[in-house]
Amino acid sequence: MQREFDDAELRSDTGWHERMLTGDFQSIGEQGFVLDKARWIAMHAEFRFLSLRTSEITVRRYDRSAIVRGVQHGEATWNGQTMALNVRFSQVWVEQADGWRLAALQFSSLGSGAG
Repeated sequence: MQREFDDAELRSDTGWHERMLTGDFQSIGEQGFVLDKARWIAMHAEFRFLSLRTSEITVRRYDRSAIVRGVQHGEATWNGQTMALNVRFSQVWVEQADGWRLAALQFSSLGSGAG
């Protein structure tokens, strides 16, 4: 599921996000900004990944939920500006009646020398 998420991010596939994020999905960014599902999907109109590489993935499974952690390095554009992204992330996946869905995402920039 995490690889599917990366693929959807690379394609700015808002349809995938609409299907795979829970209704109460929240993303918390490095400066504490919180985006709900609608705002996360809308963000992809201005934000596009050019490249994305994920490593150091760990998965902890708990009954009908899983926490996925890892490191991402990528390049993206935001409002026409190119930027490098180097972050550590946590995703919370929950198993619902119709399959696994992403309920939460939090990420923090990596400092120099980290990850």
